[in-house]
Amino acid sequence: VTGERIRDKVAASRKKGMWMGGPVPLGYDVRDRKLVINDADAEIVRHVFQRYVALGSGQALLDELREQGYRTKRRPQADGSVKGGIPFARGMLFHLLGNRVYIGETVHKGTAHPGEHQAIIDPELWQAVQHRIADISIERSSRSNAREASLLAGIIVDGHGRRMSPSHAVKSGRRYRYYITHASAITDDAPAWRMPARDVEAAVVSRLTGMLRDRSALRKMVGDVDATALASMFTRAANTADRLDGSTYHRRTIVASIVRRVALHDDEMIIALDGAALATMLGGPIEDRCHLMLTAPIARVRRGKEVKLVMTDGIAVDRDEQLIALLTEARATRERVLAAPKLTIKDIASASGQCRKRLARLVEVAYLAPDIVSAIMNGRQPPALSTRTLLAARLPLAWDQQKTMLGFA
Repeated sequence: VTGERIRDKVAASRKKGMWMGGPVPLGYDVRDRKLVINDADAEIVRHVFQRYVALGSGQALLDELREQGYRTKRRPQADGSVKGGIPFARGMLFHLLGNRVYIGETVHKGTAHPGEHQAIIDPELWQAVQHRIADISIERSSRSNAREASLLAGIIVDGHGRRMSPSHAVKSGRRYRYYITHASAITDDAPAWRMPARDVEAAVVSRLTGMLRDRSALRKMVGDVDATALASMFTRAANTADRLDGSTYHRRTIVASIVRRVALHDDEMIIALDGAALATMLGGPIEDRCHLMLTAPIARVRRGKEVKLVMTDGIAVDRDEQLIALLTEARATRERVLAAPKLTIKDIASASGQCRKRLARLVEVAYLAPDIVSAIMNGRQPPALSTRTLLAARLPLAWDQQKTMLGFA
């Protein structure tokens, strides 16, 4: 009975707008057990809501918030330590976007009640955000192969300059994607060309990341700029390469932005870049247009009435997107830990609502040997390596020992 009275009292207090403890939401402070708006923090909350509607993507918003230096609410503790004040993670972001406190409500046992505190977000912006979140959820559930959307649709052509369209076949329950010459352009004298989609897409991404990390090539491309501007362009190029390597979303957006055309030929693939878009991405002028053509070797094999193309330099055999997502998560976790040198792993895990053990394992994974990371990104990992085995492995610090343990040596 006593417990029920306490719960009823807590519920009544929350309905009256009293704050009964727990983390105070970003945008508010507590005075006399009531939430009052913190103007500076409230502007951050409004910015997050507005940018989510504008960008339409949680990952894009997370990247933008991190680049612009936004942090979670700092919460001083009784022992003098501070929790929070770290870059936003996905869970934190969507908890904020779904917190009904921001529209002046409190929630008890799953039921929303009008609160006495002032709202930060107006109803129209709140509904726009919730509709977008719901739309993305529906899109994901209705597209079982969303992560394998055709990266080069609309820009890839065969050796005769004919448009190639995405296609697929299902064998033994597994879906295989291809780019194949559009049926309307096929003739007896010029049969269809076909290329495994994952191979050609991986080759394009590999060539782009290689170019963006090649400072010598970038220096020739941008011409005569001062050292400060050149350093800034190198940094932006490297960051873009990291995004291409680490995110399916960024591969789609970056490739669509800077790749104008992908042309397949008998012995090579030519990737034509959009100079203006690349200049915008790098934040500087592009003077040498000769470097806007990238190539990758391929071989032409005629089989029946089709011409099948295969990559000849070993690029991307079988990318494991779950492993790649784990590497991306590990890198983000390492950045969070480095950004809060005074906090322990336990403190950071507690502030973000994550498992301490998993957080510690992610930090270890973030220090994998570069050769191992490159192999995973290009689909050359050992068949037995999975997210489960990688997280379970007690990784040594020495890179050669890591390679032996994980089957790369």
